[in-house]
Amino acid sequence: MFTLPSRSLFKVCLPLLVLVLALIFSSAQRATAHGDTAIGEYELEYGWVSEPPIAGQPNAVAINLTHHGAAPETALDLSALQIAVAYGGQTKTLSLQPAHEDSTGEFIAPLIPMLPGVYTVQISGSFEGSPVEVEFEPEEVQPAAGIQFPLVTPTPQAASLNWMDYAGLGLGLVGAVLGSLALVLQRKA
Repeated sequence: MFTLPSRSLFKVCLPLLVLVLALIFSSAQRATAHGDTAIGEYELEYGWVSEPPIAGQPNAVAINLTHHGAAPETALDLSALQIAVAYGGQTKTLSLQPAHEDSTGEFIAPLIPMLPGVYTVQISGSFEGSPVEVEFEPEEVQPAAGIQFPLVTPTPQAASLNWMDYAGLGLGLVGAVLGSLALVLQRKA
């Protein structure tokens, strides 16, 4: 027979449930792949510059700020924002820079993701007086083997010994035999 929990158990569990839900929906935002969030009057978009990202290939985290859907008219100051990337227990702080010479709202943080897998990007600090706390996982970094061409295979010359290799081995063997013979003859004399 099923019975409802006692009222005292409900009073204990309800605050725990509220706390868990509050943590889940807290101000720190978590998104996947490309994402965006509002910061004051601006919209912040983020993701990789090149997709799919490939292990060992130069890439960058892209940050785009638009004001009511349009690029800002003047260059923005993002000096109070910090960007960090985490992977496999390691964290690296990246340098944010304009995406191109006349950029007003497009910024990049260059990075070469060395291993395939999921990276976590954290953007924190403030922008124009508004706090920024964004954590997201951009598209998964793929291994380079899937797109490499042509495949690197040993050439026939590299896979087998050529005549100079055999000559070197032969001369080394002759030298070892002659040296051993000289030692034996020296001991008999």
